[in-house]
Amino acid sequence: MFTKQELKKLLRPYQKEGTKLLFQNKKYLLADEMGLGKTIQLLAWVSIAKEFPVLVVCPASLKYNWAEEIKKWTGVTADICTTRTPYRIRKRIAIINYDILYGWKDYLKPKAILFDECHYLKNRSSKRSMAAKRICRNADHIKFASGTPIKKSPADLWFPLSIMNPDLFPSEAHFKRKFCGGKQTPWGIKCTGSTNIEELAEKIEPYYVQRLKKDVLPDLPEKQRTIIPVDVSLAKYALELEAQAYDADESTINKIQFLNKLKDIAADGKIRYIVDFVNNDLPEKVIIFCTHYHMMDGLHAKIKNSLIFDGRKNQKKKQECLDKFKTSEDHNCLIMQIVAGGIGLNITECSNVILAEYPWTMADIEQGEDRIHRIGQTNKCNIYYFVAKNTIEEKMLSKIQRTKETSFGILQKGTELDKNDLVNELYEDILR
Repeated sequence: MFTKQELKKLLRPYQKEGTKLLFQNKKYLLADEMGLGKTIQLLAWVSIAKEFPVLVVCPASLKYNWAEEIKKWTGVTADICTTRTPYRIRKRIAIINYDILYGWKDYLKPKAILFDECHYLKNRSSKRSMAAKRICRNADHIKFASGTPIKKSPADLWFPLSIMNPDLFPSEAHFKRKFCGGKQTPWGIKCTGSTNIEELAEKIEPYYVQRLKKDVLPDLPEKQRTIIPVDVSLAKYALELEAQAYDADESTINKIQFLNKLKDIAADGKIRYIVDFVNNDLPEKVIIFCTHYHMMDGLHAKIKNSLIFDGRKNQKKKQECLDKFKTSEDHNCLIMQIVAGGIGLNITECSNVILAEYPWTMADIEQGEDRIHRIGQTNKCNIYYFVAKNTIEEKMLSKIQRTKETSFGILQKGTELDKNDLVNELYEDILR
């Protein structure tokens, strides 16, 4: 455990400022860009403030990582909640994941709560959000943290803001209409973009801080993104297109199923190229991000001594896999499911990433890239985008990179296409 004076020496200037802001504001959002050490700032506050008991709420994949960091920075061995059924917490710090939080909502009585990756709470009607609101009622200190607090629209901010100051935006519907281009539909209000951003930025400024790598870490090597187009067999692809042209079902579910088939065909055709690249052209450690198990298994079978990190492993096995990749010279390839390993993890022992498949948002891609592009990285970060030529991947990558840039602090990430809008656009483009 570090003393206050030791922490002052260890923290970077912007981290000291962030910790100071956490002391000045009982309820606050730490929105620093991914890789700038939000965890360290939160734990520096915990170590000095000693507002126990403390509850850390995070994605399941990060629980053991949080336990290690808590031990390192505070000297406390944390309790890790593992079941939906509550049991006695014996330690001053407890860690729980969002998925099981609802079962503990009437049991946990923390004095301080840290919500890591708080964009998990963007839907106020979800069980995890309802549980979070209940647990927050009796807490004196509530700290939110996320490198991507806005993933689709400013509406993602409404729930954490409602916890920090319920009177700021008392009506979620009004918030969506005024700041998110909200349109009334039979299924509720649909957010179509960002509106009145300057006014919103001014109102929320007291509740958050966000620093960017380019501003506070000028010595951090930049990302070098390289698109690698590859030829794949289009025979099965053409058959799917022909079959869909005669399908009268225009439902969103049917469209998604069709697009996923095209994505699978394109991805399968890239396996031999990725395997050849890793085995022959890339002698250094590399992380390959995928979305589907069959793609991961296909690569794993052909890349010698590769490791798999995905949702089929429990948290302990995931941590063991990660430790082996970081420390072993025999295991230079980590095949990682982007939803299971794309957030919160620090893997600066590696400086190469391959995107083998693409999720539906650019925010998820950047989360994956930033597992290696963060504090502690001394090498240039190479990001390789393998793209199947003349397939859905070319259109999809172009569309998910299309963001609306603004210049107002936390809102600068802009707004990405809603998944349903992306599905409809891709569907129309492909069958046009």
